Amino acid sequence: MATIRKRSNGTFQVQIRLKGNKPLTGTFSTKDLAQKWAKKIESEIEQGTYRDHAPAQETIFKEVCERYLNNVLPSKKSVKQTRSALGIILEHLGDYSLARLSTVAIADYR
Repeated sequence: MATIRKRSNGTFQVQIRLKGNKPLTGTFSTKDLAQKWAKKIESEIEQGTYRDHAPAQETIFKEVCERYLNNVLPSKKSVKQTRSALGIILEHLGDYSLARLSTVAIADYR
């Protein structure tokens, strides 16, 4: 169930705690937005369609590519070509979080 409280700075904080799920929090400028978010998230959790996007928001595309370059690429045949291609791509898309990396961003790069 969601708990909504008004913070001292005038924003509204929502905490959703449902058994079997990790607690979720969000901060909103209005109580109406907080209530709508809480209702939407609770509904998605109950239906089994909720996906936590926090890891994707915290992970930068450049970090993923660097892990690939260090851990996977050395065992491949096309090391030079792939390293070169990824270097060019990272110049344009490297600072995107995985959550923000969209088909639109990739099409703009292309």
